[in-house]
Amino acid sequence: MLLSSESWTKVFILCNCSFVVFGVVLLALGIQPQITLNQFRTILQNAKPEIFLVVSISGGLGVLGSFVGIYGHSKKHKMIIYLNIFVLFIVTCIWIGMASTVALTEDRLVNSSLSSTVKEYDKRVDYRMEFDHLQKSFHCCGANSENDYRHPQYTRSVLTPASCKYDRFAYPKVSQ
Repeated sequence: MLLSSESWTKVFILCNCSFVVFGVVLLALGIQPQITLNQFRTILQNAKPEIFLVVSISGGLGVLGSFVGIYGHSKKHKMIIYLNIFVLFIVTCIWIGMASTVALTEDRLVNSSLSSTVKEYDKRVDYRMEFDHLQKSFHCCGANSENDYRHPQYTRSVLTPASCKYDRFAYPKVSQ
């Protein structure tokens, strides 16, 4: 059974509205982690994963492309509708690529930044303050575990910071 022109219009509007919703969600998901990461920029050594920028841009592009498509459909401009379909195809490819990238890789830059700065925990007050804030906020301990705070000169004890402890138990590793 073929769809009528009215049914195709409803499908077109529904698809564009869903792209608007997904785009707005991605904009929010791209901006919020940037704000959170800015709180810890010293210990992260200003390492910011580029995925958040790509998420924000593609979300904005999806919203813009959808509005252009709805406008083109309301004015009956076929060229604008074709542009809408092309832009939304590109945005969909970007979203699939982002999902694949996130699923297959971990953020090595942030992990290496944390691993190198945790060694300076006792030496730099600004690192200590940010690590304490990070550990209290995310209920974690060190870059990888409480073993990050082991010092070679101590053989029997681990000097775990108080920010790692919750009711006398240390958190085992960084939550991700």
